[in-house]
Amino acid sequence: MKKRPLPASRRPSPSSALCAAAILTGAFAFSGEAEAATVFVEDFEGATNAFTMPTYSYSQNYTAANSLTPGGGAKYAHGGAGTGGAASTNTYTASTNPVALLGGDVTAAAIDAGTIGYNLYAQFSSYLSQADSAQVTATFLDGSNTILSSASVGGVAFTAALTPAGNVSKDWLADMNSALVPVGARSVTFTVTEVKTPGGVNID
Repeated sequence: MKKRPLPASRRPSPSSALCAAAILTGAFAFSGEAEAATVFVEDFEGATNAFTMPTYSYSQNYTAANSLTPGGGAKYAHGGAGTGGAASTNTYTASTNPVALLGGDVTAAAIDAGTIGYNLYAQFSSYLSQADSAQVTATFLDGSNTILSSASVGGVAFTAALTPAGNVSKDWLADMNSALVPVGARSVTFTVTEVKTPGGVNID
């Protein structure tokens, strides 16, 4: 996996029916006072990944080339098997959850003063006709692990708007969500939700 200051991600491709697909590698970084602090990155290049998601190699040609910056490496994640002939959803949670927010320039006082921002970033693609999609969600928790709020990138509407790239896949496109870390937040969890439309078997 490649660690980068403002990360990237890879998308999935399908399977049995030569589907090409949707997914991500994402990054979560602080902005503002803690501009250089990267809290979480997953690019699916390693033998294992934090979400234990299945992956494809770009060399399998299930998806379009990823020319984004950071660009595609050797692999990207996909949503795994869904329910054949029906819409279905697979959810993957990061093994690193919850990830601590405090450290370095990021102090409890700075968060509670509203001076710490964040960038949540991921890259997505999908299968051209089936429009399977992925969404990455960061959920902020307080010191008692009570949910304060969440932020997401990707999703059904975002994926549906991607530009076709030939007769199999759509182009890769990055989505980013930037805002202030909520007051009281002390940690964050990461989840990937994969949604399959009725066609096909795999979540692409």
